[in-house]
Amino acid sequence: MYLNSCKAWKLWKEERWLEFVDESIVSESDVLETMRCINIALLCVQENAVDRPTTTGVAAMLSSEIMALPEPKHPAYFHIRVTEEEPPSDNDVTMSALQGR
Repeated sequence: MYLNSCKAWKLWKEERWLEFVDESIVSESDVLETMRCINIALLCVQENAVDRPTTTGVAAMLSSEIMALPEPKHPAYFHIRVTEEEPPSDNDVTMSALQGR
């Protein structure tokens, strides 16, 4: 999740967010809705919990096309340590267990 959220945020800041979405599933009429969904998703992964919307807030954002959305900040970082005993898998996929704060 970390790499995807960081990539999405980087593309968002560079105004290239549409590159994050598979073009085969987004038509021209869905572009604004897609942008809105990415904005909301980035708000949900903010590092500081007070910056994240509540579930009710997310539902309100998704159901309203006219509600102004705040600009997302950089997403939270997850510090992942890979040791020599745990090499990455052959298919470049790794699994990490995260602990709550």
